[in-house]
Amino acid sequence: MLTGGRRAGPSILGAGILLLILLAPWLATSWGFALSAMATAGLILLAAPVGDGLARWRWTRRWPPGLREALALTVAAQLATLPVLVAMGGTVGWVALPANLLAMPVVAPVTILGLLAAGLAPVAPGLATVVAHIAAWPAAWIAGVAHVGAGLPLAALPWPDGWPGLALLALVLLLVLGFIHFRRRFLPSGLSRPVRAAVALVVVAGLVVLALQPLGRRGWPPPGWFIIMCDVGQGDALLLRAGEGSAVVVDTGPDPDAVDACLTDAGISAVPAVIVTHFHADHVGGLSGVLRHRSVGEVLLDPIREPLEEADATDRLLADAGVSTGSISAGDARTVGDVTWQAIWPRRRIGAGSVPNNASVVLLVTVRGRHLLLSGDVETEAQDAFVADLRGRSFDVVKVPHHGSRNQSPRLIAAAPAAIALISVGAGNDYGHPAPETVAAWRGIGAIVMRTDLDGEVAVISTGTGLGVVTRHGMLPSS
Repeated sequence: MLTGGRRAGPSILGAGILLLILLAPWLATSWGFALSAMATAGLILLAAPVGDGLARWRWTRRWPPGLREALALTVAAQLATLPVLVAMGGTVGWVALPANLLAMPVVAPVTILGLLAAGLAPVAPGLATVVAHIAAWPAAWIAGVAHVGAGLPLAALPWPDGWPGLALLALVLLLVLGFIHFRRRFLPSGLSRPVRAAVALVVVAGLVVLALQPLGRRGWPPPGWFIIMCDVGQGDALLLRAGEGSAVVVDTGPDPDAVDACLTDAGISAVPAVIVTHFHADHVGGLSGVLRHRSVGEVLLDPIREPLEEADATDRLLADAGVSTGSISAGDARTVGDVTWQAIWPRRRIGAGSVPNNASVVLLVTVRGRHLLLSGDVETEAQDAFVADLRGRSFDVVKVPHHGSRNQSPRLIAAAPAAIALISVGAGNDYGHPAPETVAAWRGIGAIVMRTDLDGEVAVISTGTGLGVVTRHGMLPSS
């Protein structure tokens, strides 16, 4: 407006985009930046024509002007960002429009209060904290709308991503424009009621068929992922990215089908190494699923063979499959592709607590420059035994021991602060996992806590500015 009104908008936006990319070149590959730029372009170029159309359309022309304008803004931004959403593997569905309309009233308060908090933080951090807490209230409304909207029927329709998705989107757009031109030229009075009813029936039937079709791997795994926490119920299964289509698997969960699906959906065809931290069924029961239809190099096993029946069953399974095995304990170190690990536990057998849990293999892992602590199911006794080995280290991701149980040493949490804490746990389990005090303790050090019982499958990614968390169904983190 300061430089000539709406007509100057495209040139001002273009200059702003170029300036920002010069200042921060990594924005050129940022999906978030592309979405913001396209949404702004939609508001500048499409909002007015869409608003005029809504004012003439017989279904909306009697709506209050404020509601029509809000709908026009939402439609304009949605249309402009749709190609980017399709390219990045986002979902296509009907919920975006009503969800954005419901979120729109609180966008301004969140933005203004957030900027105010950021400006106050260097000079008055206490006041900035208060302002940020106030901003969190309307932000929570946006998060709630997103959670509820994503779970509504037919919220997401199957749509290919990448170039096939863009080509299909272009084809649909051409068909819609062609139909509009045909109707205006040859059917100026519109379609008859029976024809409209038939068209509506076909569209609804097609949407139902598409909605019931499996979503498959659209948009998963996200670019830049280095660890995926599989949703295998009450158990552990982690994928460490070793290369394209390759991953080191740490534990396999209790269900072969669940871990097989996790590997398949992540596009993993080669597993150079499987590490079994201990022989409880919720960590080794899914091993046969890892072996399905993919090459497995070696399976490394906990040297303390308890419970013995599970250890013997694992030996028989691997012998029948012809997979080589080895032992892994404190001091073992190896590099496989992009994954480097060093085992720091077990060094000895601990008779207190749960012997198998305290015998869990504990790993210091580096994947593509990111540092991880993977702690199996170790309980307080073992945690206190190896915590000195963590002195002076920093971690990007910690796998919280024993599904977030109450058996956590405060010394471990203090020695291993991390940006992201992963808890692999089954919904509605009988053990009370994860313990509220454990979740609170990790959040208390500033970690984002991700739980498979609430968040489903989770991927941690490297971004241009640090770390990111992506859940399989696009939901926001539970914390």
